[in-house]
Amino acid sequence: SAALKIIVDREREIQAFKPVEYYTIDTVFKKDLDAELVKFENQKIEKLTIQNPDRAKYIIENLQNEKFSVREIESKDRKIQPSPPFMTSTLQQSASNRLGFSPKKTMMIAQSLYEGVQTNEGFMGAITYMRTDSLNLAKEAVAAAREHILKNYGKEYLPAKAISYTTSSKGAQEAHEAIRPTNLNFTPQIAAKFLEKDALKLYTLIYNRFLACQMSACVSQTQNVYVASEKGEFKISGRKVLFDGFYKVYGELDKDKILPNLKKGDEMSLQSIKSTQNFTEPPARYSEAGLVKKLESLGIGRPSTYAPTISLLTSRDYVRIEKKQLIPNEIAFSMIGVLEEHFSNIVDSEFTSHLEEKLDEIALDKADWQKVLSDFYYPFMEKISAGKTGIKSLKTATPIGEKCPECG
Repeated sequence: SAALKIIVDREREIQAFKPVEYYTIDTVFKKDLDAELVKFENQKIEKLTIQNPDRAKYIIENLQNEKFSVREIESKDRKIQPSPPFMTSTLQQSASNRLGFSPKKTMMIAQSLYEGVQTNEGFMGAITYMRTDSLNLAKEAVAAAREHILKNYGKEYLPAKAISYTTSSKGAQEAHEAIRPTNLNFTPQIAAKFLEKDALKLYTLIYNRFLACQMSACVSQTQNVYVASEKGEFKISGRKVLFDGFYKVYGELDKDKILPNLKKGDEMSLQSIKSTQNFTEPPARYSEAGLVKKLESLGIGRPSTYAPTISLLTSRDYVRIEKKQLIPNEIAFSMIGVLEEHFSNIVDSEFTSHLEEKLDEIALDKADWQKVLSDFYYPFMEKISAGKTGIKSLKTATPIGEKCPECG
């Protein structure tokens, strides 16, 4: 019910959304340099600053014949650290975003990889346990990864020390390791001889993510050139990768946008300047990966429950999936409406998260299970009793085309 409420609440936001009209000033300087207007007549220009066509026209008329020059150049190096190894939620999210797999499909394939596959070294489990909220890694696995990186990619790709990760999830049980390959010698290239297509895709994702988590950071350089006149100021942005680091094996780098050599005071001429009408967009519906991420951030659910939760909502027709979006059906609105009226705390995400925290405390012998149960059970049963008399049935009559045998 908490997951369904999240989906319904997002749909309510979309239905209540009212688009706002705004205009951007699309500008190109010499050498095809795209620029963003950041200031006009000493006013800072942000996304929604220009909200009518007359204002946009006025700005263009005042800037199109101005003389521009480089006012300032900023350069900054930035380190991009590798992502942690996979746990259940992040594996489901990445497999959805990168491979188009549903959480259910991801877990089915991961289960088969864990249970074992035929390899050139015999039958073996290809990955560690796939239902986990831990980011811990065995020391032997980390040592093997570092040896593999040094041998295959060189010392510049190997950090001075092994990288350790801790989960930020407040309810993490960390009973298992993170999800990783069990044998780095079983490379994706070798695995291709033994795994079917989708299993190979998921295994490659897990394999590369594990290697990458022990590799050096990527180093990129961003450059902002501020071009100004008496009335306005534009920003031209560029970027380039100085060292690819972990991107060597995992992830996709943005294409470099290298700027020409410019210096302060250089004159800049406009190639074109125009306005474009835009409208703000409503919040996006949740994808399966997005819902898993939301549930995890709220502390709702466990690695073993993310995929079944979505499957349950779709199998009972509360939710349908269209173009990878979770869309609530009419019965979902009715159901959540009733639950909000009669069981408001039960469908509240904070209540669900708090209850799961209490269950974790019981497992760690930090809370009395009888007290936790009684604190929940008796108020809950009172609401159930009240609901039996106060809630009208949501069932609808379906005509069958025949007369009633009792009344005709």
